[in-house]
This record gives sequence, C-alpha cells and structure tokens, in this order.
Amino acid sequence: MTVQADAAEHPPPISVVIPALNEARNLPHVLAQMPNWLHEIILVDGHSVDDTVAAARALRPDVHKEVELPGTEKFKALAVKQDGCPGSDNG
Repeated sequence: MTVQADAAEHPPPISVVIPALNEARNLPHVLAQMPNWLHEIILVDGHSVDDTVAAARALRPDVHKEVELPGTEKFKALAVKQDGCPGSDNG
C-alpha cells in the first residue's frame, strides 16, 4: 500500500478553531459551512456577553468551548490550543 492510498483511506483528523467575541448573530453563517466529518470544532470565546456559546452549541452540539484566559490575546489562546490538536506537530 502506498502512502497516498493510506492517506485516502485514513485521512488525518481535522480540527477547526473559531475565535469569537459576541458572535452569536454570525455563528449560524459560519457553522452552516462546517462539514459533519470534522474531528472537532473548538470555540475560543473571549468572554462574550451575548449568547455566543449557547448559539454555537444549539447549532452544533459537538462544539467544544474554550474560554480565553483573562489578560491574554486571542492569538495566544489559539496557539496554546493548537499545540494539543491531534493533527499538529506537537499533538
């Protein structure tokens, strides 16, 4: 079996990370585009005051929620999460 054939039979898991801050209104548009075969959808919530997390889970119950740590920037929260993703070099 070639490496290419093996990759076709067993594609790597794909994770999607969505940084969000008060995005309840926009999440239906974004999550509707996400295929069902994704390994995981991670919502990095920056302490939203609207119903961002509830909206995401109502649309996709498989959404994982991560809350951005106080005093950090979104890119730092995303970098920390990316390290543990199965498809990353560090996961």
